[in-house]
Amino acid sequence: MPVLGHAFAGVATAAAARSARPTTLAPSAWTALMVGFAYLPDVIGHGLLLCGVMTGPLWAHSVPVALPAAVIVGAVVSTLLYVPMAPVTALAALSVLIHIALDLLNGTTRAPWWPVAEQWVELRWTPLPDDPLNEFIYFCGAALVFLTGWWMRRPSAAISSPQTPTSAAARFRLVGHAAVIAIVAAAAIVHVLRGVRQSQLVRARATASTGDHAEAIRLAESAARWPWATGPGSAQYVMAEMLHQSGDRARAEAMYLESCRLGPDKFWPAADLALFHASGPEPTAERRRRVDPWRNVLSRRFARHPDLPRMLDKIDRALTSGDVTADHRRHSAEPDVSRGPTR
Repeated sequence: MPVLGHAFAGVATAAAARSARPTTLAPSAWTALMVGFAYLPDVIGHGLLLCGVMTGPLWAHSVPVALPAAVIVGAVVSTLLYVPMAPVTALAALSVLIHIALDLLNGTTRAPWWPVAEQWVELRWTPLPDDPLNEFIYFCGAALVFLTGWWMRRPSAAISSPQTPTSAAARFRLVGHAAVIAIVAAAAIVHVLRGVRQSQLVRARATASTGDHAEAIRLAESAARWPWATGPGSAQYVMAEMLHQSGDRARAEAMYLESCRLGPDKFWPAADLALFHASGPEPTAERRRRVDPWRNVLSRRFARHPDLPRMLDKIDRALTSGDVTADHRRHSAEPDVSRGPTR
């Protein structure tokens, strides 16, 4: 997700909709509220994760679910702050739509119509950077352009004769600014922790390549904590691959199933599990019985995934020969860990 991008969107929304700000709400508090709305899908998603709902981010970034949730949150907030409900709820809903759009433009795969439709969307054109440094440069530049334009459009009277705020107003302004900083800092901390988890998964893979599967699995287990590197189920997927390579098929199957349960939005765990069943030692009829449900999952949820035809062909050939090529093991692993949260 674009951490600074969501903050920028919140500040821009507050400035663009300043005419809708209730007079009882200080400008800094209005900005803090809009920034909070800008992060609303992530707040709801991670909150559900911490409550044990592993599909929380999936629901929180779905338009049919997130929009009603935003309206409810906006209504509650407006009631608590004693401000008009209509503009606050409308801006909360708009902020959710902007959030999902920014995620897609950042290269994050989303299922925006879940559960009405299980199709995943990944844009080919992703202009927003996904690494922290370039994101900082990009959005700092965007903020500079935005603030320059906003300043130039201000009435001359407001520039030449600014009002001196009272001590109470100054305190409220500081509280609002502190709230914005706290929200962005929390998002940045989660982003950094996800980077740590991803580093642990990369180290686990490197260790596995040396043949030390026990140490690699230990590293992967340490990465199986919130916030997950690439979403729930990532570490279990890595452990499943390592257990498969070490010959422990029973534990590998359990980890594949757990990865698919925790991350139903991920293509590769489901694809590898289908291939795992297709290449098993069981009779062909039994292997086909195990594969068929996962073929249906792949065809239904990931119909547009670019690797789906290749994987279905591998599965069919594995059902015939009972063999899995080493080439697949290299290609299947990389996208789920080194790229975005849902692959």
